Amino acid sequence: MAKYLMGIDAGTGSVRVALFDLRGQNRAYDIQEYATTYPRNGWAEQDDRGWWEALKKAIPECIKKAGVDVEDIVALTCDATTNTIVFLDENDETVRTPILWMDVRATEEAAEIDRLGDKYAAARFYKPNSRADIMVPKCMWMKKHEPENFAKIRKIMLPKDYLAYRLSGVHCTDYSDASGMLLLDVKNRCWSREMMEICGITET
Repeated sequence: MAKYLMGIDAGTGSVRVALFDLRGQNRAYDIQEYATTYPRNGWAEQDDRGWWEALKKAIPECIKKAGVDVEDIVALTCDATTNTIVFLDENDETVRTPILWMDVRATEEAAEIDRLGDKYAAARFYKPNSRADIMVPKCMWMKKHEPENFAKIRKIMLPKDYLAYRLSGVHCTDYSDASGMLLLDVKNRCWSREMMEICGITET
C-alpha cells in the first residue's frame, strides 16, 4: 500500500499543505489565507486562531485532492516564519495576539541589548547584533509595556512549534530556530542564563 508524507508551511499570509509520495512526487496541494493586523505604525500581529482554522481547512482539503487515506500518511513536518512570537499561559492559551517577525516595536529594547557590551558578548550567540524582530527584545518590550500579560507567560514559542504542539500535544523546538532567538548559547547548546535574566524569563 502506498505511503505519503505531508508538509506544512505557515507563511506570513497563508498556510500551505502538500502531500508527497515516498519518491518525492507531489500528489496534492492546498492553501488557506489569514489576515494580518497593524495596530500602530511599525507593529504587525496575527491571530493564532486564524492560523489554526486555516490549517484545519488545508489539511483535509489536501487529503481530499490527493484521494488518499489519512492512515497512509506516515510522517508530517511543519515550518513557519521565524521570529514571530507566541506567548502561552499556564493553560497553553495565548496570552496576547502573536507579534509578527516584521514587527519593530522593540527597537529601543534591541538597542539596549547592544549597549550591554561584555555581558551580551559573553553569551556567545550566533547573531552578532540584536534586532527588534527577534525574541528577546520582544520579551523585554512586553515586560515593560504589558506587565500584566508578561506575568501570565509560561511558555514562549515560535509559530511552527506552536502549530506542531496543536497537532501533537508536544512542546518542542529545534536548534536551527533556537539559534535565532538570541536566547541560545550556540556553542554549548543550552539556554543562556545571561539572556534569560536580561529579558526576565526562566527555564522550566
